[in-house]
Amino acid sequence: MNYLSIFRTALPFLRMAGIEVNRQTKLPVHLSTKTCCNYSSAKQDNPFLFANPTPLDIDVSLSHYSSIDDLAQCEDAQSYFKPSIENGTWSITDNYSTSQYFCHQLRLFQIYKETFPQGLDDVSLLDIAGSCGYYALHGKQLGMRETKVIEARESPRDIFNTLHKTLGLDESCSFETMDVEYGIDNYNDQHDIVLALGILYHVFDHHRFLRNLHRITNKVALIATRITGREDNYLHMKFEDNAKPRASLHGPSLVPSLNSLASLLDFVGFRNLQLVMLPPEISPRFANYHSGTRALIAAYK
Repeated sequence: MNYLSIFRTALPFLRMAGIEVNRQTKLPVHLSTKTCCNYSSAKQDNPFLFANPTPLDIDVSLSHYSSIDDLAQCEDAQSYFKPSIENGTWSITDNYSTSQYFCHQLRLFQIYKETFPQGLDDVSLLDIAGSCGYYALHGKQLGMRETKVIEARESPRDIFNTLHKTLGLDESCSFETMDVEYGIDNYNDQHDIVLALGILYHVFDHHRFLRNLHRITNKVALIATRITGREDNYLHMKFEDNAKPRASLHGPSLVPSLNSLASLLDFVGFRNLQLVMLPPEISPRFANYHSGTRALIAAYK
């Protein structure tokens, strides 16, 4: 038996004993760190979309879901919100104890404020693979000039349209369907803020994707992704079932290491890269960000 075989055999037992092998212990040279402030202060300036259970506007034409009942109980709606039904009327709120997406929004908001201290009224935002548009809707609520979500699948459009009408927004907050891995090659609009949250590890060609991200970003791109936790440039390949609503359309995808991600962001032209750390009071909710298996990077041009 060679040394590699011995290592592979021993690896599960090392992890069972609490010993992590080749996990990230130092930052890549391209990265600095920034820590979010206390979330309780951020909530004052960035409120919930629906602080109290709010009835959904039912006067919306649905193309994917057969009824508002189906829509309110789908995976996307139940991921971002807590739906409830009373007397046949569906209501939703994003104000509940396990609302991780609102916690993400507070992290984003603090970066928005630091990046645009003069205010957000002339800022445009694009959310790539933004599902039902939760962050684009928040951006519009914060007063941004224009927000847009692009999504590979058509089904989230029904949820976006329903939320959009319930909030009483106009066409400056919009939804577009596009292959976010390859179709984005032909997307030519530029935006001050570009979000790529939870999408990179569903993509195979990271260089191509990040090169496009740099091309369409005016000021800052925010990338949240699973990472391997390794200190080298190893990428983990996986094959996804494209029948699942949140999987890659194309099948094969790669999970980056923090080093490979930082190196590629630097290579495509981003110059100031900041690893966004979490305040300690929410660590139980985001354990994977502390264990080195997820990361949020703010990449500035």
